Amino acid sequence: MYWYGHAVRKDRDRSLHHYQLAHDGGDESAAHPLGLSHFDAGRAELALEWFRKDRNRPISSLYWQYRTIEAHPHLARHADEADDILLAAADSGHLFAKRDMAFRMMKGHKRFGTRRQGLFLWLGIYPDLFRLGLADVYDERLR
Repeated sequence: MYWYGHAVRKDRDRSLHHYQLAHDGGDESAAHPLGLSHFDAGRAELALEWFRKDRNRPISSLYWQYRTIEAHPHLARHADEADDILLAAADSGHLFAKRDMAFRMMKGHKRFGTRRQGLFLWLGIYPDLFRLGLADVYDERLR
């Protein structure tokens, strides 16, 4: 309620407090919103920690781990961790991960595939991405 401001005034700090209490009380689904809130606030280390703890939304969690490491490469455990996580998220069916992988392929990153494969991947997911783009930034509906 506090995060979105439903029936109360929007208060992100109070929302984080309640998510933290929920997670401490055993509700593992609170890890994902905690990770997103820390990501939005620019606290990359905390965001990555929460995304790695997330067991309820593993595919979305993989994608957000990739986004966090891509924005802050010093947090990677090894040199290719961001690429490995992106591949895992795309293979699991996350549309934004597929989009990012298609862009990398079209830019010439050989590890992911050829430019032509990237173009076909992009064209294949374009209608779904357009639908998601009109919805919510954090929407992770899968194909």
